[in-house]
Amino acid sequence: MDHDLAEPGFLPVFFGLVGLIAGPVVGVAATWLRTVGLRAALGAAALSGAGMAEAAYGLTEVAESTGVTYWIGVGVVALALLAWVAAMRAESTRDRLVALGGTIGVAGMLLLAASVVLTG
Repeated sequence: MDHDLAEPGFLPVFFGLVGLIAGPVVGVAATWLRTVGLRAALGAAALSGAGMAEAAYGLTEVAESTGVTYWIGVGVVALALLAWVAAMRAESTRDRLVALGGTIGVAGMLLLAASVVLTG
């Protein structure tokens, strides 16, 4: 991907496209948290993974200019959501493993995507 982040208009267009894709995914994931079993686990994986990726990125890339309190809070909320689903919504060990593994997978993919986009 050949782009210049300083180019006027690149970031608004890019993040607009990200929002068009991520918005429905986040909406479905949030809806699935109201269920039990595998759907709740998948919803938690998507949302907790996104939260953990955001926290990791914030703590490693922008904490010097923003501070760490917010980013730690985001990570704590993401972990709390994962724990709540594992305790209250998961019906089996499989569901818990899907939630945990999915969280790790989503966080990893989002961090990789951010690295590719932001560093070229």
